[in-house]
Amino acid sequence: MTTRRGGERLVDTRPKHEFITMHTARRTFITLYLEKGMRAEVVMKVSGHTNYQTFKKYIKITDNIKELEMERVWGRVEEEAELLP
Repeated sequence: MTTRRGGERLVDTRPKHEFITMHTARRTFITLYLEKGMRAEVVMKVSGHTNYQTFKKYIKITDNIKELEMERVWGRVEEEAELLP
């Protein structure tokens, strides 16, 4: 990882896994379980969040989530249209 302090370039050559923090793991857990369809209230309980505003900062809307939601919404509309006479 390369960072800068003032005009000085600092290079940290540790293995990637050493850069992963508990915060990264928590954020990943939240994103993955929301993507799997778990309700936000349940994920909040599991992750220990009590405030939705704080919880929202951990949510990352991935392209996969956007695609699944669009299919869910538009798929339902198409199914309803097929039922109409």
